[in-house]
Amino acid sequence: MSIDISQFLDTFYEESFEGLDIMETELLGLKPGGADSESINTIFRAAHSIKGGSGTFGLNAVADFTHVLETLLDEMRDGRREVTRPAVELMLASVDVLRDMLSALRDGNEIDAVSVADVHAQLEALLEGGGGSAVQDGGREENTGEALEPASVSTGWMVHFKPFLHLFKTGNDPVRIISELAELGGIKADVNLEALPEFDLLDPEECYLSWRIELDADASEAQLRDVFAWVEDDCELALEARHIEPPATDAPETAEQAQAGAAAGADAEQQDETAKAEGRHRPSAASPAGSQGDAAKKSQGGESGSIRVGIDKVDALINMVGELVITQSMLNQLGEEF
Repeated sequence: MSIDISQFLDTFYEESFEGLDIMETELLGLKPGGADSESINTIFRAAHSIKGGSGTFGLNAVADFTHVLETLLDEMRDGRREVTRPAVELMLASVDVLRDMLSALRDGNEIDAVSVADVHAQLEALLEGGGGSAVQDGGREENTGEALEPASVSTGWMVHFKPFLHLFKTGNDPVRIISELAELGGIKADVNLEALPEFDLLDPEECYLSWRIELDADASEAQLRDVFAWVEDDCELALEARHIEPPATDAPETAEQAQAGAAAGADAEQQDETAKAEGRHRPSAASPAGSQGDAAKKSQGGESGSIRVGIDKVDALINMVGELVITQSMLNQLGEEF
């Protein structure tokens, strides 16, 4: 069954041009060095919406170009990059390029690939060349010779994503959101089916699923929230950073401690030699009784409220639900006509 998406494309183009106007207005008001964080966030959200929408409709050229611009804005928003006059001018030029690209695609014309490639290269050069990070070499702490406290290392995130029942009616697709999250790093997703009703009570227009997602990526909380920006008011979202505490470094041992340790080592070696000569072996520490059995019991513990399902299967399920919604709408329309 073919679906005419032209009406949705028209809405996308209309909203994208409005977003570009907002970006241009905010960029013209930016002051180098002391930009308003709210202005940067507004510009970022507009770019993020254009990127997400263009990716949804397969406008990959627009999505790829906007991604580079979005990365630049993300660094400014997180304080890793200062706002400079050249950067603002380049972003204004990027807005013009995006406007030309969208106009060409809407009207069925060819995109000016030369101008797109030129500005795209300038954006990448600006990103690769750094650009006034808030923390430079001069801001590093000097080594005073004292031991520093070991800092915890972030290893990723635990994401709890529970869409509200009406999520499908907003036009959002959980699989698309999870796929975008996977672009940040490796993921393991567990889908929770506890809220799924019996088949005869199931409403195909409602979302009964929720997810527990392990993300293996050194990403900021802002990056994660950007992925869920479109559905932040249509779901319950909890983000938990996972950390590994490095082992504590012991204080340097004194000369007396070193001598005592050496003596103890010598005694142990002498005892080993004596044991070998007598044909005996030193007893090894026995593992706690029942530890393996306890572990087995834990692994076979009570029933879990979730199961692990591949994203491809969830994607197929969402597609089927979408077809059911469309079919139901068509049947309702036919029923009204008859």
